[in-house]
Amino acid sequence: MSVKANVYSRIEDASVEVQSFNATLVYAHKLSPPSALTTEIARPRLLSDLLNSQNHSAVVIQGPGGFGKSTLMQQLYDQFAKDGSITGWLTFEESDNDISRFNTLLSVLFHQIADDINVGNFKQTTQMSGRSAIENLLQSLAITTKPISLFLDEFQMVTDTISLSLITTLIERCPPNVTFYIGTRAIPDFTRGRFLIGGRVKLVDAEQLSFSTEEVEEFLRLVGLDISSIEANSFREQTGGWPAVLQLLQLALKGGRVDRGTLSAWISGSESELADYLADNAMQGLSPEKIEFLLMTSLLPRLSAPLCSAITGVENSQEILEDLVSKGLFVRVVDTQKKWFKYHSLFAEYLKAEFNKVYAIQKQKLHFKAANWFYSQGMMNDAFLQAIEAEDFEMAADILAEWSPKLICNARLQTIDHWCSLLPREVISERAILCWSLAWARLFFLHRESAQEPLNWLITRIASSDEYQEMQVSTNILKCCYAFVNNERELFSMMLPQLQIETKDMPDYQVFGMSALGNLSAIYHLRAKNFVIANEHANLALSLSEKGNAAFSGAYAVALMSIALMQSGELDLALKKLKAGLHSKEIRIQGSLSTAPLSATYGQAQYEAGNFVEAESQLRDTIDTISKTLPTEWLIAAYISLARSSEFNDKESNDAMEILVNAEKLAFDRKDDRLVGALRREHIRRALIKGNLHEAKLLADSMSLTKNERGSLHCYHFTEGCDDEVICRVRLNIYTGSANLALKELEYEIGLADECEWLRRKIKLLILKSMAYDALQDLSKAREQMLLAIDLAAPRNFMATFIEEGSVCISLIEGISRQILSACSRRFIERVLEGASIYEIKDNSLAAYSTLIELPTKRELEILTLVVEGASNTEIADRLFVTANTVKFHMKNLYSKLAVNNRVKLITTAIHLGLV
Repeated sequence: MSVKANVYSRIEDASVEVQSFNATLVYAHKLSPPSALTTEIARPRLLSDLLNSQNHSAVVIQGPGGFGKSTLMQQLYDQFAKDGSITGWLTFEESDNDISRFNTLLSVLFHQIADDINVGNFKQTTQMSGRSAIENLLQSLAITTKPISLFLDEFQMVTDTISLSLITTLIERCPPNVTFYIGTRAIPDFTRGRFLIGGRVKLVDAEQLSFSTEEVEEFLRLVGLDISSIEANSFREQTGGWPAVLQLLQLALKGGRVDRGTLSAWISGSESELADYLADNAMQGLSPEKIEFLLMTSLLPRLSAPLCSAITGVENSQEILEDLVSKGLFVRVVDTQKKWFKYHSLFAEYLKAEFNKVYAIQKQKLHFKAANWFYSQGMMNDAFLQAIEAEDFEMAADILAEWSPKLICNARLQTIDHWCSLLPREVISERAILCWSLAWARLFFLHRESAQEPLNWLITRIASSDEYQEMQVSTNILKCCYAFVNNERELFSMMLPQLQIETKDMPDYQVFGMSALGNLSAIYHLRAKNFVIANEHANLALSLSEKGNAAFSGAYAVALMSIALMQSGELDLALKKLKAGLHSKEIRIQGSLSTAPLSATYGQAQYEAGNFVEAESQLRDTIDTISKTLPTEWLIAAYISLARSSEFNDKESNDAMEILVNAEKLAFDRKDDRLVGALRREHIRRALIKGNLHEAKLLADSMSLTKNERGSLHCYHFTEGCDDEVICRVRLNIYTGSANLALKELEYEIGLADECEWLRRKIKLLILKSMAYDALQDLSKAREQMLLAIDLAAPRNFMATFIEEGSVCISLIEGISRQILSACSRRFIERVLEGASIYEIKDNSLAAYSTLIELPTKRELEILTLVVEGASNTEIADRLFVTANTVKFHMKNLYSKLAVNNRVKLITTAIHLGLV
């Protein structure tokens, strides 16, 4: 049945690609090296060099088509596997420029090598809490000391910036036993600058891939042509040592259609296009049926016997394909089951050119047949692209309309946006479900202005026909989410109560909408400070997301549940839920767009608990994705937690200011006034604790913070609960001689916090109340209020809220530390003082030092030595030719292995243990 005869009939069914996580089968053609050609040319010179290149993190093999990149990589792969190395292979294509799909591919690649590493340890490591996805991948590779060689072919296809950043980070941080071998036509950015200078990356370019004169002469003699060194040099000069030409020559010689005389004629200039000449000769020995088969199937991205039979009508396609492979005619097997084949790109281009000479009129018809075959197999990605090639946009739109709800559920947002860009606007606007999907994709990926267009199309389509009335509720949910993302506070507050969450049986796209509504309702109640109800609605959203297989909305649900718990004072439980959410199978499968809300919330929770190293590591690895996909609530939490964690980890660094500057640029680019305001309040806080009162006042005046205005109690921005306008104004009054005004406002705010049991905010308010009394020189009341704050915070681990108030707060805590306290409060105060770099080791006994949990790596010892010498992170990065982020990554590992939590203790412990 053709797609056109089956429009919308399978909307409730998932395609093979997204129905279940059997990705190894779905991507089988991408996860194996191509089979060796029977006429393959060995490259002993290059192989000898590259087989000894495992001291590099990456080897980039770069050159145009036909330069033998894949062949060389396949030979390396086979040799490494033979020598006992752990090997993995991944071939990229244009469709992989979707970070969720890209992440899935990497996960499958790493799980493929799990058996060779250690299955139990691998699975345990990839589920370890407290690590970002990147760190989990790196830690899984570090389990073994065996050499690991990972091959990434057709890398020029990867253009998505987040995906490129992920690969760059993996290469930069990978353990010394891991080497990436990357085949590409274009030179990646990471091969330039510090990577090459530091010896981390080896580049093999087109010149090195080319055959030398000596190799040409040796090859020609091996195939039976007795030529002189002068002729060999002439051949090399005219061909540029192009490996593909030699491969074609070997085929032509094998068929007896080229001899020394014809070769000499070409060398003298008789033949202008040797590649085409040799390809023609290589084809001459084939039957007309096989030539027609080659030309007809040259349009396909990859080949299988059933697909070729559907295109050509030939019944013995498997036999033909295997015969072509045996002849070495640039046809390769690309999976271990020998079901999929592929033409060499150079040969495919030659065949396409020949096809256009003979069969051009049949081109669209063949692509149409291919689209229907791929569709019948549930291979929606290929079906859509073949329909586009057939210029049948109606068919392509029908395929995407059917596929798109599952893509939304699985966070394949970039795929939807890109594929829709290939369709005429009028074709999209005629399909309500496609408008719905495109609007969600653009809204989640924060193309806010462009999301309005498909939303308007959807509204128009629903109004035009009763056929689409079942989509009215889903559309209203989408409109409500649009109001939330665009910070249209009043519209959101008006729309949300009019929508009711339903749990009845319904199509998956409607289940996704109801899950999203559960999340929006949780946000509504968080803003109203109804934390228990917010938690219940987020829990309902999670249940609906599981019912609809929508890991994307499920990630938001877990994040919102955790936020509600944090506001109520249950920080430890929030951390537990976030860790479980980040490492659940469903979330890890879907990729980093799904994990973004979890990563942002987890980073904030780690910060609140005083785990600044973990918070910075989590947020640095995910901030690019967070900045491109999350609404303002999460951006504020992520950027401010990251900036503060960075500063508390290394006060001499300027990283915190750089992070805030980047956040401000994002805020201005997005015209996000809320984010701008939150960042300015952070600048005011920083100015106050550093004693820059004039700067703080100027910033406050520009924001009208000195006015005693209070926002709507029913629309409170929950991630700003400890950093809103009220708290900023109170802090400013404390520092600028108006502590009495601050106390008056604090009394009112503490009453509100008690009324709604907002413990997180109450702790902050009590700290500020203590500081206000201290400003009025009433030390007794100041300590009394600080003790109340500590009694609330200590059992709940809210540590950062004290440290971020600076030396005034820390001095008050130091005074309290000398009083009689409970064991819980005493331990908590010690942690706060340590985190504030105030608490110093005074006991020189062995008990005062940490024990070594795990030996540092060679790179970590290099960094540790420089730290002891007094080098900053930036100086270390410059000296080792790595990024500051990589230094921070290794510093985090050192803190963990030496069981310390600040730079001073790291140095002291390292010296005591004799590591430096």
